[in-house]
Amino acid sequence: MSKLQELVASKLVESFKNNDELSDIDIVYHLDNCDIDDEDLSFDKITEYFEDQSVFNKEVIYYGRAMEYLMDNDSSLNESMSLAHDLGYTPDNINSELLASLLKSQNLRQEWNDQQDTVEELIDEVREDLESEKNNSIEEYIKFSAFFLASNQYTYEDCEELINATIEQFGDWDSFKENYENVCNNGIDGGFEGFIYHHNTVEFVEDNFDNIMAFSKEQAEELGEPGALTMFSKFKCLEEFSIDEISEALYSKESEYRDNILNGIAWYIGEEVCRMYQRFIEEQESEEEED
Repeated sequence: MSKLQELVASKLVESFKNNDELSDIDIVYHLDNCDIDDEDLSFDKITEYFEDQSVFNKEVIYYGRAMEYLMDNDSSLNESMSLAHDLGYTPDNINSELLASLLKSQNLRQEWNDQQDTVEELIDEVREDLESEKNNSIEEYIKFSAFFLASNQYTYEDCEELINATIEQFGDWDSFKENYENVCNNGIDGGFEGFIYHHNTVEFVEDNFDNIMAFSKEQAEELGEPGALTMFSKFKCLEEFSIDEISEALYSKESEYRDNILNGIAWYIGEEVCRMYQRFIEEQESEEEED
């Protein structure tokens, strides 16, 4: 279920919770299983899906329940009998359960149709909220990129490409923001999407090799290390490897240690971007307090 569908489903459930008819529809289940693209999500499309899935078809079983429903909703039986007649039923194959079921189904369908304006307004509202959230997220990302580039005197011009690749490795911007604090507090080796399996982390380093090495070289200089390889060798996850072994793993696919070493370097980049984002958030909060 997309975020749009999830929010729409949640709001519909909340809106219809006191509606005796519509509260019977498992809206979350149906929107989770419907084959409707976000751009096509509308009252008409949802209604079409409901009809295809017989969502409005309700069966009232047991004579007592059927009579109770008919007495409450059609004591004269005029409406239920008319429905049965329109569907081709004859007096010899009509009973109270059938009449109650036809009437309940019709009432549910009508109640849903009566809510068309409400449903359409709710979908529009969610779309607007998500668009606003997206714009705010883009603005935040731009500020973070500028902060990253300006921090610690890094001058690496393609640093933004590395930020983009790292965030994408987490899944997307939202996933990154959801996980950065946990990474900072507990380390990236705790198991985070994109940084769990070697085939993912090795590919990440290979795809971004030049950017990673340029970034690492500048950070090593900032930390007073003679080079990136020496800095790598001091990482806890790589301390068992010599500088020569790290160098071989970086520049030769034949290295027996390549997967482990490239995995460690992917972790380093992931943690570094998360730590930088944490500093960015702290600075933003500090500026807000000062204002």
